Amino acid sequence: MVVLSSIISSSISGVGVHRTYLRLPNPASASPPFCYSADAITLPTHTNSNSDTSRHDDEGHDGTPLAITPNFLATQVWPSARAAAAVIEQHSDPLWSVCEFGCGPGLPSIVAAATRAATDIGSVGGRSRVIATDYDEFALRLVEAAAREQGLRSIVSTQIFDLTCTQTELPEADLYVMSDVFECSKVAVGAAKQTLRALDLGKRAWIFAQSDRAQREIYRYYLNELLNESGRIAVEWTEMARLEDYADEPLVLFDVDETKVEYC
Repeated sequence: MVVLSSIISSSISGVGVHRTYLRLPNPASASPPFCYSADAITLPTHTNSNSDTSRHDDEGHDGTPLAITPNFLATQVWPSARAAAAVIEQHSDPLWSVCEFGCGPGLPSIVAAATRAATDIGSVGGRSRVIATDYDEFALRLVEAAAREQGLRSIVSTQIFDLTCTQTELPEADLYVMSDVFECSKVAVGAAKQTLRALDLGKRAWIFAQSDRAQREIYRYYLNELLNESGRIAVEWTEMARLEDYADEPLVLFDVDETKVEYC
C-alpha cells in the first residue's frame, strides 16, 4: 500500500500531491473513491537533473529513469472529469470494461474500478476491467498510486496513449470515455478519429466537455464529418439532465455546466 508521504517525498520526483475525492469528504470521515492531484505550488518548471532516480518509483514503464516535468493540465481534476465519474458510477453497466482517454489523475477510471470492485466483478481472467490512458506518464503515476492505495490495482491498468496517433491499437474496452481532453485542435481532431474507431468496433463512447471549451467544437465538427462519411447521423452536445433519453445510444456528447457539477 502506498502512503501519501512516500509520494510527496520522492516517489514521483518530489512532486507534492493530495487526495481529490469524488464527493467532498466529511472532515471526520473521508471515504473513497479518490484520486491524487498534484499540488500546483510544487509543480516543477523544468526537469530536475539532480533528482534521485535510483528508486523503482522513479522509473518509467520500460524500467528507465523517469525525469518528470508534469503537465499542469494533466495533474488536476476538472469539472468534466467529476461529471464523467458521477455518470459512470450511476449509469454504466458494471459488466462493461472501461477505457479512459486523456485520463489525467483518472478520477473517472478510479470510480469505474471502485464500482466494479463493489459488485465483485473486477478483473476477469487476469484482465483489468479499467484502462486509464494518457500521453503524460506522471498522470499515470497518479492513477497507479491512487488505485494501489484503494486496493484497485488488479482492476486498473495504465497505458501511454497518444490521441493523435491512429496507428496505435485501441485498448480493448466496452466503453471509451473522454473528459475535456481537447487542449488543442490537433488533439481534438485526433480524439474525433479515435471516437470513430471505437464506434467501428461496435463499442460505446461517452464524451464530456464544458461549454466554454473552444476546441470542443473542432472535435464535434470533425467527428460529424467522419460520421457522415460512414453513413451515421451527426451528433450534438447533450444536456446532462437528458441522460436517460440517450441511455441506449452508442455515442453521447455530454455538455457539462461546471456550475451544476456536484461536489458532495
